Amino acid sequence: MPNESATHHAVVVLYDPKTGDIVHGHYCEADAEADLPSAKELEKTALESAKRHARKGVNLTKAKVLHADPKSFQLGRQYRVDPKLKKLVEAV
Repeated sequence: MPNESATHHAVVVLYDPKTGDIVHGHYCEADAEADLPSAKELEKTALESAKRHARKGVNLTKAKVLHADPKSFQLGRQYRVDPKLKKLVEAV
């Protein structure tokens, strides 16, 4: 659950570039006194986590990375990536 005192947020998703299906999501937050990790560090952490937790049969070698706008992400909703727009969209 998000920390209400956090002021910095990041959402990184790994997705299938053909279908836009998200294969792994990573959320990071920091309070006002701390900085978020760099984009490269967030990507590395997301990929390492995906390798540990990916469903059997998910091919991570072809997954693409998207740094999504945290304001566009709400818990409890399902998302995918529009591969052409490279944007997080709500799944229908």
